[in-house]
Amino acid sequence: RFRYAEAIAQADKVIIIGVLPRNDDSHIWEPLSITNAQILYCSGIDGVDIYKNWSARFPKRASDIVLNLFFKEGFDIICDFAELER
Repeated sequence: RFRYAEAIAQADKVIIIGVLPRNDDSHIWEPLSITNAQILYCSGIDGVDIYKNWSARFPKRASDIVLNLFFKEGFDIICDFAELER
């Protein structure tokens, strides 16, 4: 958990795929709530509102990119965000 929190704190960008914010997973979501990294979130149509409700509590998350897509459909956008060659 320490290494995860440290990596999130040092990251410039974070991509979250297929994970919903859950109160019981504070070890995952607390570091994400305070990071200065730009976040791209992709968890399908059902995840959009859940993520937006979570992120609305944290001013740093106001500029997050939230895709209303599943991974397959958002693949090119995710790669562009990560600056990955396809």
